[in-house]
Amino acid sequence: MMDRSYLSDAAVVAASREFVCVRLATYESAAEAKILTSVLQTRSGFLENTVFAILGPDGATPLVRSGRSPREAVGGPPEEAVKALPIRMTELAKKYAPTGPVGGALPLLADLRRALNVAACEIQPLVVVLGDVEKELLPLAWSRDYVGRFAWARSTPDEAAKVLEGKLGSVVVVQPDAYGLKGKVLASSDGKDLNAALAKGLKAFVAEPKDSRKHIDEGIRRGLVWKTEIPITDPQGPPRRY
Repeated sequence: MMDRSYLSDAAVVAASREFVCVRLATYESAAEAKILTSVLQTRSGFLENTVFAILGPDGATPLVRSGRSPREAVGGPPEEAVKALPIRMTELAKKYAPTGPVGGALPLLADLRRALNVAACEIQPLVVVLGDVEKELLPLAWSRDYVGRFAWARSTPDEAAKVLEGKLGSVVVVQPDAYGLKGKVLASSDGKDLNAALAKGLKAFVAEPKDSRKHIDEGIRRGLVWKTEIPITDPQGPPRRY
């Protein structure tokens, strides 16, 4: 995971196209938490909320120093680390020739519940697949126009109707609410002209920045509750009920 200053840097985005970028779920997946724990040994001895690593093609060999932030991989003050990271990534990418295309499957999150939460946290629109259109969506999902621009999930119409407001179709693009509990349909397709639906949803999406402390305080005030799959063990994290 990267903090937003790195994610939004154009040079980092360009350099990342030579990598397989993975956003693991931390406390939302016991299996993925195990991977993160193996990547970074923290001072607290527990899994902490953010982890950054660059691994070799075997998925295990560290190529830079792992840490809570990309800054730890390259060192220096934040303003210099942002500039150094894409340079280091480009150097590393040159050492490994690709052996095949990326994108053999849609980058689906575990389920709709967690996908709404991830999309809200990352301030991204969410694509929910409700029909048999994955084959048609696949080249779009990995195209330069859309790669990295959405969170993705598969669901059923009955499940989706409980948490999504608006017209459903084979594919819908959703604006998650601030806390990732529900969502509003921005665009819908019955399986035809999927590109138009993705483009419409992306254009209609409103990215609303959040102040972490105020966000958490408001969630507690409203009595919102979110249960993670495994306990939160980050000693630096604020107390929360959701």
